[in-house]
Amino acid sequence: MTIDDFSVATVINTVDGDTQVGQQIGVVYGDNTVHRHEYYHYNSADPPERKLEVAINHLRGRSSARIAEEILAELVKLGHIDSKTLYYYALALLSGRSINDLDRRVRDSFSWCRDHARTLPLDSWLESLDVVAFLVDGVVAQGLDTERDKRFVAGLSQTYAPLPEDRRDEIATHLEFVLSGAIQDHLDAVETTRIAKERMGNDRVRRTPLYFEPEPAEPHPLAPAPTPLDRKALRHAVLGAVVVCVGAYFTVSDATAKVLGVLAALLCAVGGLLVLRFGHHLALRTARLRASRTDVGLPAGPAPDHTGEEGAPPSADKFATDVRKRVDQGFNEGPGGGERLRALLAARLVVLFRETAVEPARLLWLTRWHARRAACGTGIAPVPDDTVGQHLGMVLGIAIYGLGTAVGPLWAGAGWFWSALLIAGGWFAGRNSVDLRVTRHRDGDERERNLRLFDEERREHARWVAYLAANRPDEHEIAHWFDLDRSYLRSTALKRSGLTNRDLFTHVILATRAPYSRRARVLHGPPRYTEYHLHLFLLTDNGVRVIRLRLNFLTGEYGHEKREVFHYDKVASARVEERGTRVEEDHPGARPNRGRGRTLEVTLVNGKDIAKVTEQFEAAEVTDLEGEDYLIQLATETSGISWAQHVLEAVAAEGREWISKERTRRHHRFQQWRLIGAATGSDDGAIG
Repeated sequence: MTIDDFSVATVINTVDGDTQVGQQIGVVYGDNTVHRHEYYHYNSADPPERKLEVAINHLRGRSSARIAEEILAELVKLGHIDSKTLYYYALALLSGRSINDLDRRVRDSFSWCRDHARTLPLDSWLESLDVVAFLVDGVVAQGLDTERDKRFVAGLSQTYAPLPEDRRDEIATHLEFVLSGAIQDHLDAVETTRIAKERMGNDRVRRTPLYFEPEPAEPHPLAPAPTPLDRKALRHAVLGAVVVCVGAYFTVSDATAKVLGVLAALLCAVGGLLVLRFGHHLALRTARLRASRTDVGLPAGPAPDHTGEEGAPPSADKFATDVRKRVDQGFNEGPGGGERLRALLAARLVVLFRETAVEPARLLWLTRWHARRAACGTGIAPVPDDTVGQHLGMVLGIAIYGLGTAVGPLWAGAGWFWSALLIAGGWFAGRNSVDLRVTRHRDGDERERNLRLFDEERREHARWVAYLAANRPDEHEIAHWFDLDRSYLRSTALKRSGLTNRDLFTHVILATRAPYSRRARVLHGPPRYTEYHLHLFLLTDNGVRVIRLRLNFLTGEYGHEKREVFHYDKVASARVEERGTRVEEDHPGARPNRGRGRTLEVTLVNGKDIAKVTEQFEAAEVTDLEGEDYLIQLATETSGISWAQHVLEAVAAEGREWISKERTRRHHRFQQWRLIGAATGSDDGAIG
């Protein structure tokens, strides 16, 4: 098994340029990974280049076009005006807005960008800006002259196609609510094949799960406490040694022939030393053999927590419970593992990391590695070799010691009694001395195993960190894949419904978090989930089509499709409700916020909820580098609540009249843009 042989289930909350995400900022304790990258953050003292980079990141990450617009407007006010800044500023002005949303301030700012672009040398950025202006002009002038409209559509290929793929993707993504159906149909015809291929490109299936992996916690060494001294065995060993000494003394002193007494003592001494030496090796081998039969690959450590067993109170230790869940998750994703190994590993990790404030999710890499290690049999204590020499040495020692004790009865007197003392004392002294030495050596064995295990864990940690660094997709890739998914699924939904972009007045895509999914985000950035429930609202002349489906973001697969059609006068309400209470920190008696969020609910006249989606976060999820208001703003934009609310509230209020009134509003906006022509807005008004 390799490091790639694991799967991660996750989900996402996002919206089609203007859609709300259910639980987009939802609470996913234990599965909420925050990557501390400076992708969306800058300091006020940073140079303009850094601020421009962050603004572009907001656009590329589909984080917040309004934040990007604010940053870029400030840059041009301060005089940082170059072709790249002008292009992205124009893109930010149009992003997430329809023609109806392009008020005078936006129009003046867009015109200001075009006018200043004419004063700069032509480069690739200005060429891209020219394409944006060309598309907007084509939309605004559409319908005035049929022949001109045909020439405009025919010229799209020569104007749009030569741009780099990145520029084409940016323009198509951020102008999706500005471009007309005819233009969208033309772009789809050019890009559909590429999008279908590219959305699964760059090794997506293997790499996407790595984005949702938390930063792996560094392993810690475990120094198990030594086995407590067996005082009973020590007393018996000392007592036996004393008895042997007494027996040896009187054996020598009572012997009728001193030579026999000395010989008996020497034989007992030599035999005893042989017994101690070889007996220790044999006993140690027996202990190691017994341990190897039950070894699960972990050295000695803390005793497993048995709370939760029948008859025992449930554990109130949340950290230990969460760690055990991660252990089970790691083993279930791999080849599995026995209950004893899981319990031992969980107890070990609790002892090692309880005081470090490490999130149990950051230990998942370690539990997966232990699962693979156990499946391969790595780490199991080896069965010690059986040596004939040790047995022969033991037998020889016993024989020599026995010969020494047999000398006593050769002379008259109490020789037999002293021999009995030598036998009894030798038994107690030898047996208990061997047990004490075996315990000490077993402790040494476990210390060595713990050190070897720690060294293996460190090597695996370094390998895993390097693997993540080399293969984990960045924020831009994740956002790009999801943009391609949305474009692909929207085009697919249109085809299956027998519609084209010309048939659409607008569309809304709600991407809500699917159950049991994991979340990850970059600091100051929007959340991403591994699985979505998508709601596609296609608003046409004949009514509203709603397509619901499930998207596995890790694999790009989708299914569980459901369809529904209803007329505009069937929409009873579309409302947004804010949840939670805002409490100022200095407010008397202020308590921690129990969670804030917004819920979008769309209901038919028969009381049926077409969509009920929530974006929410808990106060505990706000890092010390982020503000609650910032995250609420970010969540509102990335979820598309404002856009969905704007469209669906109008539908609910105007009913069957929505289509005609929408045409009137668009016609009015077109006229306003046409009046601008090539006029230049004032510098102050353009950037305000």
